[in-house]
Amino acid sequence: MKFKENFLKIDQGVFVFSLTVGILFIILDAFIDTYVFVEGTLVHQLINPSPFEIYFRGMIFFTYVVFGFIVSKIVMKVKLSEENFKILNSELNQKNKNLMEQTRLANLATEELEKEMSKTKEEIRKKENYFQHIEQLNKFMVDRELKMIELKKEINTLLKELDRQPQYNVKVESI
Repeated sequence: MKFKENFLKIDQGVFVFSLTVGILFIILDAFIDTYVFVEGTLVHQLINPSPFEIYFRGMIFFTYVVFGFIVSKIVMKVKLSEENFKILNSELNQKNKNLMEQTRLANLATEELEKEMSKTKEEIRKKENYFQHIEQLNKFMVDRELKMIELKKEINTLLKELDRQPQYNVKVESI
């Protein structure tokens, strides 16, 4: 059934044109036979032609009709192809728009991630600076405490030299 539907799909304008040209050929041939070859009247050539004229005109008419049918099928295929092309082109444009939107969103996400990464790197740099400062402060304090221990030992030593009781109880633990 599908074959029959597709087989009968023709461009009617082209087919009607081929029928018209075929009929005009029959009239033109009758006119030529009447006025060029002087073979009777125009009405006689149109209504009661000779068997050869019937065969000749019929073959030419049939050729025009078949040619018109073939051309109309080609025209229909071209029209269907153009419609399919338009549909596919529309789908492709829509997919292209979707891809462009996804690309735009991906670029926005990338920019946001780069900003976030930049902020994180800045925070890491600040914390590293802070920890360096804390380490320096810690070293300074440990050095100061070690110096205090030395001073206390020295005071205790001086007090011992003066025959006095040591004032500080200094216990050095491994640091």
